[in-house]
Amino acid sequence: MLASLIIKNIVLVDHLKIDFSNGLCALTGETGAGKSILLNSLGLALGSRADTGLVRHGEDKAQVTATFDLQESHPAIPFLKNNDIDFDDTLILKRSLSSDGRSKAFVNDEPVSIKLLKELGEMLVEIHGQFETQNLFNTQYQLDLLDQYSSNSKNIAKLQLLWEEWSEKKSKLALFKKNIEKAREQEDYLRTSLEDIDNLEPKEQEENSLTQLRQRLMQRDKIIETMQEAGSGLQDIENSAHSVWKSLDRLGEEGRDVINAMERVNAEIEEVKISFSKILSDIDNNEYSLEEIDDRLFALKAQARKHGCSIDDLRAKREKIFADLAKIENQDQLLEELIIETESSYK
Repeated sequence: MLASLIIKNIVLVDHLKIDFSNGLCALTGETGAGKSILLNSLGLALGSRADTGLVRHGEDKAQVTATFDLQESHPAIPFLKNNDIDFDDTLILKRSLSSDGRSKAFVNDEPVSIKLLKELGEMLVEIHGQFETQNLFNTQYQLDLLDQYSSNSKNIAKLQLLWEEWSEKKSKLALFKKNIEKAREQEDYLRTSLEDIDNLEPKEQEENSLTQLRQRLMQRDKIIETMQEAGSGLQDIENSAHSVWKSLDRLGEEGRDVINAMERVNAEIEEVKISFSKILSDIDNNEYSLEEIDDRLFALKAQARKHGCSIDDLRAKREKIFADLAKIENQDQLLEELIIETESSYK
């Protein structure tokens, strides 16, 4: 229960403390006596909206302190524990309001948010206004009373579930129609994009392969020049070896060992010449030219930029575009199914 209320600098009140005894307490007075000031002060302590008009004229700050005595079973006690607020037997709510609109809240001298103060205040006090019976003129309130009187809570709960299910399906249908319209606007773009990627037929890890091949092709002329120089030197060696072999041949059997060695040298020279020819042939017969490689890389990079991905991701992008087109092609059937499902939910 509310044990005391301390008010400082609220409207006309300089300082006021009210102690409440057990049982019913009543504050009475004529219009203008200040009853609303007390209620507004209590509301401020309970977390209601702060209005700078409550601060007494000429003062910088107003303050309200409300003290409560709670029983052990009061629902506010677990709330305090869950929010790590110390509590013994007495609960003290304090709210200060500056003339510039700044507001601070405390529970048992611990600073708290206004939201937390409001949640706690709703557990402590119920304020009933004099025109509360006007709810009888509220259509929703009348329906609630009628539902309670009819004792039809099970059917009402069932209807609520059916309505929520229908609302969910209706929203799903509306979203699907919106997506269909958007997809149809993109259909031509998707088909063109799919065709462009299919024409390129990007391969796995192709960018790296093409880059390496391009580097080798850029070195081709240098390799050919080097091989030609080496071939010319090899020819000189072959001529010299042949001259030496002819000279040794005149020795007859006396120079047989040396002649045999020279024959092996000539055979090795022939092997080297065959290897040179093969290397030059492989370079000349390469499947791609440097220009073709550059064109291929340019086309792949253009598609990657268009779709905001890397060259290596173009294959995955192609599968996504294909799937999106498949959805568009099947959308009429899916739409019909959704319409039937939605209509059947309220029949």
